[in-house]
Amino acid sequence: MMKNNQNDKLILDFVDDYYDMFRFKEHNIYNTEITIQSSIIFKGNSNGTIFDYKNNYYGNIHMSCEKKELLVKFENIIFKNFDPSSQHRVGIVTFMSAIDDFQLQFYNCTFINIIVNNLVLHLNPVIIYPVEKPQILYDKCNFFNNTDIGISIVHENKYSQYISDIYKYFTIKYTNCDFIDNNVYYEYHNNGYIFENCYFSNPKIDISYPLFIPYPHSSGVIIKFINSIFDNIYMKKPNPYILADGLDLE
Repeated sequence: MMKNNQNDKLILDFVDDYYDMFRFKEHNIYNTEITIQSSIIFKGNSNGTIFDYKNNYYGNIHMSCEKKELLVKFENIIFKNFDPSSQHRVGIVTFMSAIDDFQLQFYNCTFINIIVNNLVLHLNPVIIYPVEKPQILYDKCNFFNNTDIGISIVHENKYSQYISDIYKYFTIKYTNCDFIDNNVYYEYHNNGYIFENCYFSNPKIDISYPLFIPYPHSSGVIIKFINSIFDNIYMKKPNPYILADGLDLE
């Protein structure tokens, strides 16, 4: 791994092709805790650097952010075989923030065989800021053979009950992403989802949940699909693939 600073951004270059994340368990290191003070980029090599968790959860990243307008970006990284199912709300990345005004991005990343949560968000903003860009962006990412919760969200805000368009203040966007052979669902909790130019194919035949499930007391949730394709969707369970009850679906 190499470290350099550019334009007030900390860039961590993972130059090797493969990292065995199970070594964290061998050294009894549960996670890596990071307090975000400046923008930071985790950058794999051009072929895609593999983080292999070997069906465990050690080595997950726990981030906390208290400053506005900071960027956290993961680029060219292949996350595989992550399984925190024995834990409560643990993601590959667990992101905690007291503000809404931040950017968390995944660019050209791949998620393979993730069992519960590629991302956990716990937000408790004192003040909400209207933002023009989605706070969470997955761009040109692939999702293969993942199971259970895709993203887990707890977005606590005492003002949210008075704001009908809360999604304008907290939005998760996927653009140019492929979702293939997955059995996942996405929680929504005072947030919006946007899927643009995305491809969904062949959800596992035993899929047990609709694609979106509300967190209790959610409000003002809008989900948009723009120029997206659904292919080979065969449901054998009573649940529909998309349950629009309580949603503004576009």
